Amino acid sequence: MGGIFSCCSCFAPAARADAYVTTLDAAGRACIDVMCAKAWVGRLIGPGGTVLAELKSTTGASIEIGGRGGADPVTVRISGTPAQVRAAQAVVSKLVGEAEHPDYEGAAGKKWRTEADRCARAAEKCAEEKDALFGAGDKAGGREKLGEVKEWQRKMHVANAQVIFPKP
Repeated sequence: MGGIFSCCSCFAPAARADAYVTTLDAAGRACIDVMCAKAWVGRLIGPGGTVLAELKSTTGASIEIGGRGGADPVTVRISGTPAQVRAAQAVVSKLVGEAEHPDYEGAAGKKWRTEADRCARAAEKCAEEKDALFGAGDKAGGREKLGEVKEWQRKMHVANAQVIFPKP
């Protein structure tokens, strides 16, 4: 099928959504209400309803989004078999979590951010050593250490630039 939910063959337990199982009927169908901030409903619906349609198709659950009156939070009612409900709730929680805390950097950006942080810590350590050398009257050693501080800072700036302006 492809698309945003194609990787969802195994669903993790929902970590973010406030959910309440409201019914479990004789046929074994479950119904759960998930509360979602109004700001993130568009993320669940998607352009032209594509995300919601794929969520329904992939999980087999029935999903109704309430809140047509300005209510905040919005009630997202998920119904189906218990497995369908759990699967849909996990994806809804994932989408809402990604909307609340987007990953602006991606894997490559995180690598460069980690490198920049490492360089910053090294620069701070060298700066402390430089201050100690100057404080002890060792001007030659202090100047040498100052050169190291500047080199670590340069490396830090290069790594930060890779996060902001990644090379293709």
